Amino acid sequence: MRERLIANLNRLLEALAPHCEVPEHENPAAAQSASAASLLPLAHAIPKDKFTDVFRSGAVLKSRNALGLEPKEVDQMLGRVDDVCFYIGSAIFPGGDVGLLFSPQISEICPADTVATPFDSGGCVRKYPLNSESTDRIQMIRDHEMPYPENRDYLSGLLLSYFTCPEDYLNNQPYTCPTCSHTLTDPHGFATSCPDLFVRQHEVRIPGEVSLFSHLAAIIIESTLASRSDVKGHLEDLVSQGTALRTFKNTGAAMDGFSPLHERCRQYIVTELLN
Repeated sequence: MRERLIANLNRLLEALAPHCEVPEHENPAAAQSASAASLLPLAHAIPKDKFTDVFRSGAVLKSRNALGLEPKEVDQMLGRVDDVCFYIGSAIFPGGDVGLLFSPQISEICPADTVATPFDSGGCVRKYPLNSESTDRIQMIRDHEMPYPENRDYLSGLLLSYFTCPEDYLNNQPYTCPTCSHTLTDPHGFATSCPDLFVRQHEVRIPGEVSLFSHLAAIIIESTLASRSDVKGHLEDLVSQGTALRTFKNTGAAMDGFSPLHERCRQYIVTELLN
């Protein structure tokens, strides 16, 4: 399997041609893009009514299948019902109250069959408009599966040639040539007009369980939830192992199309990880 993932990565890297050619040694953004791609965390969201359940089950993240829940359709179609899913960056589902940001060093404990795609696989199967609707959506996912963490090399190329700056990746900006500002065709086959954030967010699927006590860089949690007596002790345990704790107020109102949790995660990443 890994051989297939590496072959996909090499093919995708070769196809990643910039709209405007700029020699890398003359492009100051090259180092910035490579640095951002290596520093962006793996993000996972938990609703408030499930947060304490995670600790009752050993402080580990588990797949829906491992929790005795019906696996999602895409997981069954891909034959990966035991994966825990993350996004590279701050792409947090709107209903989340807790954001878990794992450092890139989590790759040290990832199984060899951890896979990444440059888009949300569930959205690919269910709803994203494609340039060609005759495309087999499952095969499309297969063709874009890459090994983790090597896929960060591909993310670096995208940040350099398809975004004005790394923050645009977090801010749901369309693919744009950083040199001439031309709106670019989606390199993965989706309709350029697709507004969904997750169509441009890189997904990582880690099989098995993921411990909150392994490489958890930060926890972003709604302030009222953080003050609850049954939550404080768990947060103290995480902080004691070096995890950063940041809170936010859930006003229920989206800011620039983002949920309050997503906005606070973006803020943490940009101000405390990338700068």
